[in-house]
Amino acid sequence: MDTLLDTLFSKWIRFWIRFWKKRGIQLASNQVSYSLVRTIPAESGLIKLCHDLGIAILAYSPIGMGLLTGKFGADGPFPKSRKQRFEKFDKEQLRQLLGTIKRLADKYDRQSSAIALSWCIAKGTIPLAGARTAEHVRQNEAALGFLLTADEISELDKFAFLGENKKEWNHG
Repeated sequence: MDTLLDTLFSKWIRFWIRFWKKRGIQLASNQVSYSLVRTIPAESGLIKLCHDLGIAILAYSPIGMGLLTGKFGADGPFPKSRKQRFEKFDKEQLRQLLGTIKRLADKYDRQSSAIALSWCIAKGTIPLAGARTAEHVRQNEAALGFLLTADEISELDKFAFLGENKKEWNHG
């Protein structure tokens, strides 16, 4: 990311640290959308800056709104509410990413969601994974029982998406 944006991120975070400190509150965390399909917070330097300042990163949507769970292929079918968003991804890159996640899930005898969550953990974030059922909770919990190797993380990084920022939400 260019120096101007790096400087703006730094100034913004430092402003909020000072703002809350004057009120006797330590800024402890920053919640951002972060996953293998949205790596902007890392690429922009935001995650590193927060870590340097002692601020934890809470990663919401770490399984890409369900895209990284193994439930969908690169060609779908996708839920109507997410179809437009999911169809924007480069199909070949998505196929490579989902294939790599599946291969690692098989290797570690875990669900794909556990691989996506483990990647987030390896990147120094605290993933906030949703769960609609008890089975989803068990699948997410499985991310805590193993560590991806540096080579596996690099392989996932190769196919990860930068993502985008929306005016209304998910800045960072």
